[in-house]
Amino acid sequence: MTTTVDPKAIDRELAEISERRWTVLDRMNRVHTAIHYAVGDVREKRSGWRMTNTEACARLTELCEDPKNFRARDAAKNLTSLDNCSSELAAINDEFDRTEAPYIREPWSRFYLVQGGHIHASRSCHTLHTTTRLGWLPNLSGDTEEAAVTEHGPLLCTHCFPSAPVEWTIGPTKKTDPSQCDNKIRGDWYTRGRYAHCPECGAVASTTSIGNLRKHKRPTD
Repeated sequence: MTTTVDPKAIDRELAEISERRWTVLDRMNRVHTAIHYAVGDVREKRSGWRMTNTEACARLTELCEDPKNFRARDAAKNLTSLDNCSSELAAINDEFDRTEAPYIREPWSRFYLVQGGHIHASRSCHTLHTTTRLGWLPNLSGDTEEAAVTEHGPLLCTHCFPSAPVEWTIGPTKKTDPSQCDNKIRGDWYTRGRYAHCPECGAVASTTSIGNLRKHKRPTD
């Protein structure tokens, strides 16, 4: 008997598993942070910690060998927490792989949304970072690019969807404030100062060094 594969149902389950995986990864990150502090590591503004996570864990293990280092011995519980997180993460990854097996055998279209960004077709898009959190769109799994645009707007990633029409890839639209006027072309100078009339809304606005109007509020009356 042939089993019917439901892409939407499978990807809904995978989306839930992914959320659990991020929860564990967040917990691991907090534990690693505690370990770095426990061994006296220093966090740089740009490069992060001076020690790698592995080095910090090894250093804490060394410090715990000193029976008089009570602070380190107290922090050792983080090593146990880290082991528990690693075991939990391995189990979640196995569950994910089992659930995704039908897709690996016979892939279908998928769509992932980056908050405030684009819709991607793959988690491995080179424009994404390893830390980028993708929002699964399982209700669109197996559907067309047009369906994704209809549902979420023209947010398709040009790298993931190279053949998509340009109007489907223009990206997030910036919200505009109706009380603001964006016209930059000035009218007559208001005074000898750096102010001029806006010919579009009639307001008086300050100007830039090259004589363009700055963004300004529209008159309310």
